[in-house]
Amino acid sequence: MNVKTKILCWNSRSIVNKSLELSHYAHKFNIDIIALCETLLKKKHTLKSNGYNIYRNDNGRGVALLIKNNIKHYFVQLPALKTLIAVACVIELNNTEILLISSHLSPSVKLDCHDLRTLFNLHKHVILVGDLNCKHVAWNCFSNNRNGKILLDYVIRNNIVIAAPDKPTYIPDRSNAHPSVLDIGLIKNINSVITSDCHCTLSSDHNPVILSIGGKVNTLPTRYVYNYKAADWKKFRSLMNNKLSINPQAVHHNDIDMLVENFQNVLIKAANESIPKITIGKNSQQLPGIISGLIKIKNIIKKAFSKHRHRWLKRTLNKLIVLISKLLQLHRNLS
Repeated sequence: MNVKTKILCWNSRSIVNKSLELSHYAHKFNIDIIALCETLLKKKHTLKSNGYNIYRNDNGRGVALLIKNNIKHYFVQLPALKTLIAVACVIELNNTEILLISSHLSPSVKLDCHDLRTLFNLHKHVILVGDLNCKHVAWNCFSNNRNGKILLDYVIRNNIVIAAPDKPTYIPDRSNAHPSVLDIGLIKNINSVITSDCHCTLSSDHNPVILSIGGKVNTLPTRYVYNYKAADWKKFRSLMNNKLSINPQAVHHNDIDMLVENFQNVLIKAANESIPKITIGKNSQQLPGIISGLIKIKNIIKKAFSKHRHRWLKRTLNKLIVLISKLLQLHRNLS
């Protein structure tokens, strides 16, 4: 069986009111880890994604890491950086610790290689993903920019591998501007096979990128809880009444501990037989049919715009994004 760990990298251009759409996408493609850029979150904002632990850095345009609850990991406090905004955790892949970083570089800022050295020197094994606004033909861009040349020189000198899709990850609004591959991964000392795929979906001018890494992340034991809403309480009472028979007048004080233990055993057995269990944090992320249908139409139009670049397609796409956002917010409020 070919086991892979999936990391989703996406510049959301504000994750506010897009978390439900993101959760639906992550569930559909079984994403283990989500790295977000340009979250545009403030302290007053709450980012929720059922089944994931969330780590945020709201400085600058904002970045975040969302890691499945069952994945073994721990948060890493990063040193001060001059140009990059970043947040990091350590995960275990194939029983090897890996420093995973979600990072963003503003297009108006010159990349400082000192930041890259600082981050890559923190650990023997590193995966850095994000929108670095570095353009170079070496990773399928139409042209080079200053930061792209700086980054290429750094990765060559330091034996860093770039993981980038063969399709553009950024589709600019202007029809005369060329699409680019801005959302990439920088890989240090990872022996697993890594592939990068770009999907023309989600509500942003950046397309999500999925990095698939050969191997399995180390996970915690699956935890279950009782689903009391689906309990058969009539059966529960019947089981308790049939199994318990206590005459208080006949109980000796030396037998109390034994009776307590017996009561606990009967209680647990009755609960297991009459109350179903569910996995903690598991969510089917099902959306109403009308929203799912609009998302499919939006993705078709987004793909058409990325190919033909007609302005009327972009206007239609923007209207659909606004409509879907409002419907998702209404769905969240009613849930």
